[in-house]
Amino acid sequence: MNIPSLPTDNLYKFMALSGIILIISSFYIVWKHADRSQELLRELNAGLAVENTYSDNRGSDLPNLKLKLEELKFILKEKPSYMTFLLISQIIGWVLSIIGFVLWYLRVQKYQDIILAEQARSLRTDNNSQTK
Repeated sequence: MNIPSLPTDNLYKFMALSGIILIISSFYIVWKHADRSQELLRELNAGLAVENTYSDNRGSDLPNLKLKLEELKFILKEKPSYMTFLLISQIIGWVLSIIGFVLWYLRVQKYQDIILAEQARSLRTDNNSQTK
């Protein structure tokens, strides 16, 4: 599988697409941590239900549950820093994208559109002169 690379031929395109990648990746990172905390919570609930129901008939799984509880506490303690990370990376990503797209259009694309329109106009003029 070939992973497409970021355009390096134009700084403005690079800025715009880097901003978009930053926006998407920051959402993904925060989503993965939220998903992990939900998974740990489900495992803890299931483990506690099993522990309460079958505590007499089998060996205790409490050490494993305590480890999961500690991991969940750590994730929840770090939640404000994840949200700060999300906010800062979103702001940087949006600023990069907007500046990159605006500068790309104003300094590059606008002139390429004019050149393309002139080429099309000259081709039409050449075709009209050849058909007459």
